[in-house]
Amino acid sequence: MKKLLVAMLASLVAASAFAQQSYPARAVRIVAPFAPGGLADVLSRAVGERLQKQLGPGDQRILNDYLENVREVERRIQQIMKRSEQSIEAPAAPTGVPESFDEHMTITYDLMHLAFQGDITRVSTFLTGVEASNRGYGIIGIPESHHVCSHHGNDPVQMDNYTTIVSWQTLQFARFVKKLQDTPDGDGSLLDHSLLYFGGGMSNGNQHDRNTPPAVLVGGANGRMNGNNHVAANRAPAVNLLLNIAEMADVRVEKIGSSTGRLDLSA
Repeated sequence: MKKLLVAMLASLVAASAFAQQSYPARAVRIVAPFAPGGLADVLSRAVGERLQKQLGPGDQRILNDYLENVREVERRIQQIMKRSEQSIEAPAAPTGVPESFDEHMTITYDLMHLAFQGDITRVSTFLTGVEASNRGYGIIGIPESHHVCSHHGNDPVQMDNYTTIVSWQTLQFARFVKKLQDTPDGDGSLLDHSLLYFGGGMSNGNQHDRNTPPAVLVGGANGRMNGNNHVAANRAPAVNLLLNIAEMADVRVEKIGSSTGRLDLSA
C-alpha cells in the first residue's frame, strides 16, 4: 500500500513540477487535518520530507487541494461501506455498485477527477448504464429504467420520463466537467488539457437506430480541440469520431471497426 501511495504522489509532483516559479525561503509544513491512519495521512507522511525540499507555494496549494479531495472521497466510501455492513441479509454475490446509484455516479466521477489530477492515469472510461439494465430512477421520481423509457412508443409521458433521465445523467457529467475546469493544471486547467467523450449507443432507441448517435466532445485537448461547434455527421458511422480522438492523442489509426474516415470537426 505504501509503495502505491508513494507512486501516486510522485506522479503528482512530476505532473506539476514544470509549473514551478521559485522555491520557498523556508521549509514547507504539510498539515493533514484528518485522523491518523487514513489515506490522506499516509500520503502526507510518505512524501512529506521530500516535498518540503521541492514544492513552491503554488504547488503546495495544489497538493493540499488534492489531499482534501482524496480524504473527501475516502470518507464517502467509508460511509457507504458502513451502511452496507449494517444490512441484515447479505447478497449471494457482490452487487458491484453502491445501493444508491446517485452515490455511485458521484464517487466514480470524483475518483476519475483524482486520477487525472494526480496523473495516475491518462485514460478513463465510465459506463453509466448498461443498455438492457432494469435499474429504475426512483431518485428522480421515475421507477422505470432508461431502457424501458427509450422504447417510449411516442407516448408523451414516457418521452418526458426519457428526457428527464437523460437530463439527469448529463447533469452528473456536467458537474464532473466543472470540477476539471476548476482544477489548476500547469498553465491552464485539467479541462484545458483533457478531452472527454460523452454519448450513447443509439440515436433513436425507440427504433433501435444506431446511426449517428449524438455525442459531445468537451475539453481543450491541450490546444488541439476547438469548441463551440455543432457538427452534422450526415449518418456517418459513430466510430469515425474515434479516429479524430485518436489523432488528437497522436495515435495514427486508419480504421476502427466499421469506420469510413475522420469527421470534419471544423464545421
